[in-house]
Formats: sequence, structure tokens, C-alpha cells
Amino acid sequence: MTVISVLVQISCMSLGQMCLLCSTLNFVNAYKTAPGTVHPATLVSCLPQISSQIQKGQQQCAAEFFQEYCRVLGNTASQYQTQQLIPASCNLSFLQSFFFELRSEVMCSSCDNITSNTTMETILPLHITKGCTVQSFLKDYSNPVELESSYYCSR
Repeated sequence: MTVISVLVQISCMSLGQMCLLCSTLNFVNAYKTAPGTVHPATLVSCLPQISSQIQKGQQQCAAEFFQEYCRVLGNTASQYQTQQLIPASCNLSFLQSFFFELRSEVMCSSCDNITSNTTMETILPLHITKGCTVQSFLKDYSNPVELESSYYCSR
């Protein structure tokens, strides 16, 4: 571990939380043999070793990369806590600020029963056009739509 990473870990751990830098350094140090400065290329080169979803040398969607990065970072932090390499107070709660719940509801065509589904997402696919506000895009995105075919629940 480099001197910088040790100093950063000491300072953020004394606050009772683990910062992104410490989490990233721990992740990289677990999969990298040579210590050194963490560059984005270093992180990218580590992911294919532990995730078959990220292929080395192939173009990747930035959102998919970020989702996989968060998953791996969370798993690594959890393993470190289990092995008592980092205190239980260190967590990755800051990652939650990148996630949101998306709920969809579908009404049954025969009994009007509503079926709900809630998922955690990091991507909200909005078709952005010039001159409109974010609020109008969100309103349009959340407006009810009619399905192409009728939906019938299991009742």
C-alpha cells in the first residue's frame, strides 16, 4: 500500500466512514500486484480479472461500467469487513446517491387490479431535447402509457 493511501485511510477512517478513494485503493490493491498511483486505466484493467461482464480491450458503455464498478466495490468492501481488514463503520453508503427506485404499475384489463414492480436503477433513459426543462422530461417519462396488448393478472 502506498504512503498516500495509508494517510487517506487513516484520515477518513477516523471519521467513521470510508471515502471513494480508500474504497478504490483497496479494490485496486486487491487485484494489482505493483503498488502505485491509481489511474482510471488501472481500475479498468482490474475489472476483467474479476468480472466476465467487462471485457478487456472492448468498448464498454459508461453506465454499465459504473454499475459493475459499484457492484465490485461493494462486494470487496463487504469481504474486507468480514475479514476485519476494515472496520464495520467503513461503508459505501455514498454509492446509494447514484441509485434510485423505479416503480412501474400495470392495470389488469379484466379486473382493474394493479400489479407493481420496483427496481433499483442507476440509469434513467430520457430523450433530451433542447429548450425543455428536466422537470418536463421527468413528467413525460412518468406519464401513463397504453400497452400494445392487454395485460391480464393471475387472479
